[in-house]
Amino acid sequence: MNRLIVLLAALCMSVMSLVAQQTAQIRQLMDSAQYEEAVQLCTIELQQHPKDGMLYRYRAVANLMQEQYGMALQDIDMLLKYAKTSGLSVSEIYQLRGATYAQIGENQKALDDYTTAIKKDKKNADAYADRAELYSQMENYAAALADYKSANKLAPTNDLYLVEIARCTLQLGKYEEARIMLNSLTLLYPYNAEAWRV
Repeated sequence: MNRLIVLLAALCMSVMSLVAQQTAQIRQLMDSAQYEEAVQLCTIELQQHPKDGMLYRYRAVANLMQEQYGMALQDIDMLLKYAKTSGLSVSEIYQLRGATYAQIGENQKALDDYTTAIKKDKKNADAYADRAELYSQMENYAAALADYKSANKLAPTNDLYLVEIARCTLQLGKYEEARIMLNSLTLLYPYNAEAWRV
């Protein structure tokens, strides 16, 4: 009996080592922008490990980098199913899907996913910022301003949020308020080129 336990433990260790090696190889492919190869390796590995969220995550990102949005969305849906093994929170997965929808012009679906991401984690500043950026692209500057302010409350050291708050304020016709904000920004963050361009 003890021998069987030792053999099973050794087998588990070797399988875990193999998975770690494959994950490292996929990361290496991603880091060197070999996205097609990364997709192929993930697909092979998913045949062996169909519930591995991390593999769906890598393949989704590799597909996004190749502008294969439909395939990326399929993988992101699988990510939601296997979120616990993906290394991402459910909020981050909805945020990723929202960004994918935004890339293909599915703005309402993107807004819905960003909103879900925020509901899942009210402290996800990036989800607020992503939704704000989409609102801004849609010229809904009041909604964008509200979201950028929420993002700024959660991450007050992110000066890019402050720049976007000033930009939205300017778009809403509050010129004096925007000018004061931008003057403060250029004093606080003199190397922020974006603050100088607004």
